[in-house]
Amino acid sequence: ANLPYEVIIGARYCLCTALDEAAALTPWGSNSVWSGSGLLVTFHNETWGGEKFFQLLAKLSQSPREHINLLELINYCLLLGFEGRYRVMENGRSQLETMKQRLLQLIRSVR
Repeated sequence: ANLPYEVIIGARYCLCTALDEAAALTPWGSNSVWSGSGLLVTFHNETWGGEKFFQLLAKLSQSPREHINLLELINYCLLLGFEGRYRVMENGRSQLETMKQRLLQLIRSVR
């Protein structure tokens, strides 16, 4: 697929973040080198994925037609269990469910 570089980087960022969280939640991942040098560190040299993932979602949501592919990827990451910052926030899961519903409505309005 002939995708713009920005889309590829955005997709890689989301996937790295979601996979890092999934690994960190396993018995082997939480106490391994993965926790300090996961995919996000390797490919993007940062560790703020649990926060920035949702900043990216907010930015992309402003132009959903233009960013529908990344919005759908973000939706899949959330459906597969990614929670990011909401995992540790008080009432975070409830807030995340609301966000997921809004994202699904946004995607349906474009598709």
